[in-house]
Amino acid sequence: MLTRDDQFAALVNRIKEGSEQAMVELVETYGHHVYRVVRRKLDRAMRSKFDSGDFVQAVWASFFEHRERILDFPTARDLILFLARIAHNKVIDEIRRRLVLQGKNINLEVPLDESLVEATMSSPGPTASEVVMADERLERLKARRSDRHRQILELRRTGATHAQIAAALGVNPKTVQRALQRLDRKAVP
Repeated sequence: MLTRDDQFAALVNRIKEGSEQAMVELVETYGHHVYRVVRRKLDRAMRSKFDSGDFVQAVWASFFEHRERILDFPTARDLILFLARIAHNKVIDEIRRRLVLQGKNINLEVPLDESLVEATMSSPGPTASEVVMADERLERLKARRSDRHRQILELRRTGATHAQIAAALGVNPKTVQRALQRLDRKAVP
């Protein structure tokens, strides 16, 4: 029966010969060690931001950039320790980037308050139904009114001030104000 180190040596020889299946076996055999280190080192605040699998993939990508490294490890234990060091460094580097650098500090993130969400989501302008009701009210006001009153109402609807309406119609701003007040009183049921 082969010892663990003998199995490792046989796997290394197959990788040396260029076997893709042997590399898959390497990942399957020793991947759980990498995953365990990542889970142990990954900060609680980071777990909601990152998947442990992302770090594990990054470790294997780094390792396989230089496949000849596999020849440097006489035993499986040496390989495991090396992979654990890579995993440790990858997690620590990301923690430093996210927790230490102010621009990306995840501790500065705050959950949205529902009242703030509602305030930013709601429009400061009128709703569609309010616009329709205002248009209907305007049409009722304009019915049976003089041309001058209809002009005042139209200009006011476009957002013109009393002074602007008065200038457009050649009347005093107080005249515009009084006309609007009378029309408003008549519109109230």
